[in-house]
Amino acid sequence: MYKFRTLKPDAETRLGPFYGEELTRRTEEERTRIGGVLRKTHLDEVPQLWNVLRGDMSIVGPRPIRPAFFAELCREIPQYWQRLVVRPGVTGFAQTRITREETWADKLAHDMEYIADRSVSLYVQVLLATVNKVAGRGPAVTPPSES
Repeated sequence: MYKFRTLKPDAETRLGPFYGEELTRRTEEERTRIGGVLRKTHLDEVPQLWNVLRGDMSIVGPRPIRPAFFAELCREIPQYWQRLVVRPGVTGFAQTRITREETWADKLAHDMEYIADRSVSLYVQVLLATVNKVAGRGPAVTPPSES
């Protein structure tokens, strides 16, 4: 996955064992000055469009996760591997509904809901919710209606 570099050199090594609130706090300390601007404006996501054009990613889908976290999460949450049944996305259902500090199990529940209910309508809803979230306005995606 392509992204602009927003963290100090070797930050991945220092951040490796952390996630949740601790990862968020430590990531703030590891950001470069320009990295803070890129993340705040979401411009750090732009290079991922190359992955979409290559067919490695979709615009909407479960966000990719670092391999070290993935292996650990598959041990902690046995059904975590099921996220792999669809292409990862630049944006996802979980990103529009919950915060980074939520548990991995909570994020998985939203990813699995998206995978189970995916449709053109839901894809568009997630895109619109992402635009609203990036623009700093509007609510998150509402769950699909059961009709």
